[in-house]
Amino acid sequence: MQYKILSRLIISSLLAGSIAFGASFKDLEQKCGSGDVNSCGILGKLYYSGQETPRDVAKAIQYLKKACDGNVADSCNALGYFTEYGDSIAQSYEGALKLYHKACELGSDKGCFNVGVFYFKGIKVNKDPIKAKDYFNKSCELGNKEGCRNAIFVDH
Repeated sequence: MQYKILSRLIISSLLAGSIAFGASFKDLEQKCGSGDVNSCGILGKLYYSGQETPRDVAKAIQYLKKACDGNVADSCNALGYFTEYGDSIAQSYEGALKLYHKACELGSDKGCFNVGVFYFKGIKVNKDPIKAKDYFNKSCELGNKEGCRNAIFVDH
């Protein structure tokens, strides 16, 4: 039970700030259907958290995938989390790392941080403190304070 609560809190924070103020749920559905991938990402968050609609993780993942395919960084990072922890989809560290890399390349501080963790811990990659520090630094440059702290403490 605590894992599920923690999981929901983490995903909500991963996508925090993504709700478009003034946009109704139906507006978001229409925009997503018309190709607005940012609206798809917002819908994914709403379906996952159960805000403004009944909670539906399958729909959340569907919308997040559409947004990630459209290069919405935070949606790729959220999918990476789902994939890393097997939250409602098959667990795959390789898949998670790929999604975190994409999120990082698209400018997600959390995506860069997560790639750094994979290199620091050696999760499905060789442990590489130099690469870990590089990704933590990139995360820091993008505004992630935890990335800044980790970059300081990772020894080359």
